[in-house]
Amino acid sequence: MKPILVTGGTGFIGSHLLKFLKPLSQYQIIALSSKPIPGFKTILHQNYTFDKSIFDIDEIDVVIHAGAFIPKTANDANDLIFSDSNIFNTQHLLYNLPPVKKIIFPSTVDVYKQENLITEQSITEPVSLYGWSKLYCEQMIERWGKANKVSTQILRIGHIYGSGEEKYQKLIPATIRKCLANENPVIFSDGQEKRAFLHVSDCVKAIVKSIDLQENVGVINIVSEESLSVYEIVSIIKDAINKELSIEIKYNAGNNRSLTFDASKMKKYLHIPEVLFKNGIKEEIEQFTL
Repeated sequence: MKPILVTGGTGFIGSHLLKFLKPLSQYQIIALSSKPIPGFKTILHQNYTFDKSIFDIDEIDVVIHAGAFIPKTANDANDLIFSDSNIFNTQHLLYNLPPVKKIIFPSTVDVYKQENLITEQSITEPVSLYGWSKLYCEQMIERWGKANKVSTQILRIGHIYGSGEEKYQKLIPATIRKCLANENPVIFSDGQEKRAFLHVSDCVKAIVKSIDLQENVGVINIVSEESLSVYEIVSIIKDAINKELSIEIKYNAGNNRSLTFDASKMKKYLHIPEVLFKNGIKEEIEQFTL
């Protein structure tokens, strides 16, 4: 079995990643976490103060470094301490790993300049400390990999939805909470700007597929091309919960920028998205009511 070390196993994407990997018999899964994860061999990183002796294995085939601070609100994106932790924890991990063959780093599309259509060729110019911290980690991992002859794969994760994002103060969970409370959902724009959300199961499948990607194809965006307006997204959620509610438009002229993605590279090398938004959102709504 291939030993695979996964960080961030208690997070939104990381928890789904561990569940997907668990039944795959070709992998020996090791979780590096701040707390034990039931059903998995867990190494406690003690707030990333560990040293190499913590690993009782001679070599790791693949490290999936999904552990990171991810903003739950817009204000969190510029939190200096949390953003710095992404850099310092990644550095500590690299310096204290046993021999490794490959590192997969789920980064973020927040490293790109704000453009209407994002591709792998888009300019990297983050607008937040969080984005800069992830871009710095990308560079650090790639240079460390070259220096140590370790294969690296950068995956820039787009806008992901699904069960487990209940703690986030973002469009989808905020709208679900409003509708479940029988309150009219609110859009702070004209609602016509486009968004593209990828279901977390499709995201995880793409990450796992990258384990066996042999050729060096550079950065791959893990994104959806299913483009919907914010009004359509909120309408789908509202109708799935309570069709009698009305959508309130509170127009803000600064909130009308569309953000869509080109997923052609992802589909060529890793995974073709399978879950349509109108179907995937039903599962997330069900999790809110449990």
